[in-house]
Amino acid sequence: MITITRCSYANIEHFVPRALSEHLSFAASTDLYAVYLGDMMIGMCGFIWKAKSVVFKNVFFAPEHRRQGYYHSVMDLRIKMARERGAVFVNGNVTKMALGEWHKRGAEVRKQFKNGITAMRIYLR
Repeated sequence: MITITRCSYANIEHFVPRALSEHLSFAASTDLYAVYLGDMMIGMCGFIWKAKSVVFKNVFFAPEHRRQGYYHSVMDLRIKMARERGAVFVNGNVTKMALGEWHKRGAEVRKQFKNGITAMRIYLR
């Protein structure tokens, strides 16, 4: 079972060099969360919480844990958390790899960037 738990930078720093090499980064304002499969940490993600919305920051999985459907599970958990906190919508700058998952959830395109990133928004009903 996939779970996500708030953590400190020290908890996820072993993922950071690989994440940076894949052009993923987390701002100082990002609340960091570790992604667990059972009791094994397999990745990380981030949130920037606002009054009535949230920004989903990057999700990173260790390479050996990719392509197994975990991103879908993490999106489910993140959306559930956003709803529980009263968010009206979720924003994210989405890579080509994650675009399909956002579209499945009814996300609208807000802006297309030249680097292949797409600004998306999911309205929570």
